[in-house]
Amino acid sequence: MRPYGSQTEPWTRLGATPLSGIRVPRAMFHWRVEKTGFASLEFGRAVSSRTEATELAVTLDAVHDLPPGMVRVPGGMSLAALAGLENLPAQRLHDFWIDTVEVTNRAFKAFMDAGGYSRPEFWQEPMSFEGRVLTLESALPRFRDATGRLGPSTWELGMYPAGQDDFPVAGVSWYEAAVFARYAGKALPSVYHWSRAAGTASSASSFVVAASNIDARGSRAAVAAKGGLGPFGTWHMAGNVKEWAFNQGRGDTRYILGGAWDEPAYMFVDKDAQSPWARNATLGFRCVKYPNESPTGAVTGQLVDAFRDYAAERPVPEATHAGFQRMFSYDRRDLRASVDGTDTSHADWRRETVRFDAGYGAERVTAYIYVPSKGATPFQAIVFAPGSDACQERDFERYAVSQFDFMIKSGRIVVVPVFKGTFDRRSELETDSPAETAVYRDHVVAWVRDLNRTLDYLATRTDISHARIGYFGLSWGGALPQLLANEPRLKANVLVAGAYYFTRAFPEVDQINYVPRVTTPTLLINGDTDFYCPVETCARPFYRLLGTPERLKRLVLTQSGHFPPRNDLVRETLDWFDRHLGPVQ
Repeated sequence: MRPYGSQTEPWTRLGATPLSGIRVPRAMFHWRVEKTGFASLEFGRAVSSRTEATELAVTLDAVHDLPPGMVRVPGGMSLAALAGLENLPAQRLHDFWIDTVEVTNRAFKAFMDAGGYSRPEFWQEPMSFEGRVLTLESALPRFRDATGRLGPSTWELGMYPAGQDDFPVAGVSWYEAAVFARYAGKALPSVYHWSRAAGTASSASSFVVAASNIDARGSRAAVAAKGGLGPFGTWHMAGNVKEWAFNQGRGDTRYILGGAWDEPAYMFVDKDAQSPWARNATLGFRCVKYPNESPTGAVTGQLVDAFRDYAAERPVPEATHAGFQRMFSYDRRDLRASVDGTDTSHADWRRETVRFDAGYGAERVTAYIYVPSKGATPFQAIVFAPGSDACQERDFERYAVSQFDFMIKSGRIVVVPVFKGTFDRRSELETDSPAETAVYRDHVVAWVRDLNRTLDYLATRTDISHARIGYFGLSWGGALPQLLANEPRLKANVLVAGAYYFTRAFPEVDQINYVPRVTTPTLLINGDTDFYCPVETCARPFYRLLGTPERLKRLVLTQSGHFPPRNDLVRETLDWFDRHLGPVQ
């Protein structure tokens, strides 16, 4: 074993199996198991229990039995462990093999050289476009590169850029990926198989993301870069390129998973689906092989996420809501606030670590206060509520400041409270998605009180203009109207991917009963092809019911999926805060 994420530190040899009683730290490790005549196996697995033994059991394949470039994933009962698909039942999977890395440019060129585009025996999936089924001849013009030749959209003259032989192929449609898989004697993975191989249900997913090419950490990388080692020996399932899965989603879409290099980290565990004709520069794939029997239709068929028709639903009456609102009240006791650390290592800001008493129990809330290096006091302040990756990530130090740094650079203080169940305040909460459980209800109550106590603390600071405090919610943080309803201290809101969820919560904490009670100037920024929060069924109903007067609310649709392009995000956000909080001095 060796520390996870390192490709240079020496290995610690543990001995020959069977091994027992080996003491190792509670941490994530890179493991290697090897035996003469068998394919060596490397994988990432966490040792997390304080009191119970952790068992590492693996099956090695003889060198001549294992398909080249693939690893074995053991079967078992498996969930489609991705946000938004929690409603789907578990399915039993048999052992299968999956590509260690994404399909490369080199491999796809070999497929093209073998006449893959022109061989009808590989094109077995009906190609439907705008209600009509296309023949192979009529479909081929849709599979052209930048110069009009057959090939991925990112290629030119039927060839990939020089020096990128071992980069993942990108810019291929679902149809091209499925045809390549059949040519190779393989298949595209189902959502169930992909999520099992990726380990999205594992608590180690945050470590995988931190070691992966995701969250705008660069651009598409060669597979040899070996980022984000998975629990069964795969690389790059988080980030690099998004990977097509076999299953049909809602409508005519096909699932594409794992996130890309330029998407936020939480896309590793969030579902996405796009038109099977999509050929964006971030779209790639890897293949699977089923050595025993083919999976059933329950595994490979259409997977429909939870759905609510918000056009037909109505919020509770005002009297009922007034009763709900009393749940969030708390005693305004002494904050007992303390500044427990100051980091001045960044040129554009200093970061204070502040703690104060929560509005419940004996807990303490941590808040990170980013104070600009330039600007005049009193500063405007923006409370930042993060995406669902905060529910997966344990260490705030690994959180991408790039998600809100532009607001600090604009001359505003940014305040990041650590809500209950996020970062180092982990709890029994298993998902950030609404659920009809007491655990979810109690966490919503805690989140509202965490925000309120944060605002109580900001009221004690002389370097903040108390009349110019805003809220910026990203994804999960943008879909919590419960925090914003009847909160007069917030003067302007920006909600990124602000929309309804399709899963239900108990009425006392359900989104629909709080959206009409948000009256502050509010900007919604949504992607026009966001599968997780579709515009017509999630975003527009949210916007229409928003209690803010029409002249003080705005819906911006960007040409994107769940996360808007950074330039659009920065421009729209700063313009909104300038308008409703005033320009920064």
